[in-house]
Amino acid sequence: MPKMTNIDLKTGALLPAGKNGNSRALYNPTYDQFLPRIGFAYSPTPKSVLRGGYGISSYFEGMGLNLRLTQNPPYHSEYQSTAIAPSATNPGGKPLHVQDGIPTTLAGTGNYNAWDGIRPSLTQEFSLTTEYQLSNSTSIQVGYVGETGQHLAIPVKGNQLTAVGAKAPFADSLGQDTNIAVTRSNAMMNYNSLQAVFHAHGSNGLDFTANYTYSKALSNGGEGYMGMNGTALQYYQQNAYDLASEYGPTGLDSRHNLSGSLVYELPFGRGRRFGVVDH
Repeated sequence: MPKMTNIDLKTGALLPAGKNGNSRALYNPTYDQFLPRIGFAYSPTPKSVLRGGYGISSYFEGMGLNLRLTQNPPYHSEYQSTAIAPSATNPGGKPLHVQDGIPTTLAGTGNYNAWDGIRPSLTQEFSLTTEYQLSNSTSIQVGYVGETGQHLAIPVKGNQLTAVGAKAPFADSLGQDTNIAVTRSNAMMNYNSLQAVFHAHGSNGLDFTANYTYSKALSNGGEGYMGMNGTALQYYQQNAYDLASEYGPTGLDSRHNLSGSLVYELPFGRGRRFGVVDH
């Protein structure tokens, strides 16, 4: 049986996996994973092409180690047992016996994790670009690229006070000062950008590409180990009851981005300047 427990967010009771009518995964499956993708290309003139695309993708985000239900009582989040090497002051040392590797008592950690209606995320991507051939060796491409994301995983503080000195939501069941990390799937994001690409295929194996992006990335969700919107390891929002106020530029937001690449094909090999002679 899986060794994990969820928390009933109405009563504070522990919900063991596979017992008392609880599912083995403590997770309700979803059946709306319809993920269409479509694209087109149209050439109105011999030197120009218009491309567009739309697609939906989905994935179940992996919860952080400290947010998983295996961390809840009555199971240990972690346990370490270290042997002591012999020394001058302790010639016998302290060997580590197998029977000492697992404790016989299970102590609560004071921290609880809960999953509340989690589900796979839903990401929509769309683009519309046009490319024009400037010459036989150069072209320019300009277009719009966007993305939106719903049902993104986000941890919130389930026992956060609503006001200074107020009674915590789970004070009666789990304790006034108990930390409860509740993972939900109600964060979102969006990304909009104008992208331009200049490509030049020079002579003698020289190829050059320049890229410019003007973009904006917004979210009210965290960014893994970067924390909330790029804050230093601060994973939680200021107000767990008002996620809308957390909506703003992400830590990965970059308004202007300019990059380029230069590739040179070495003139060695068959059909090149310094070719290979067959015998």
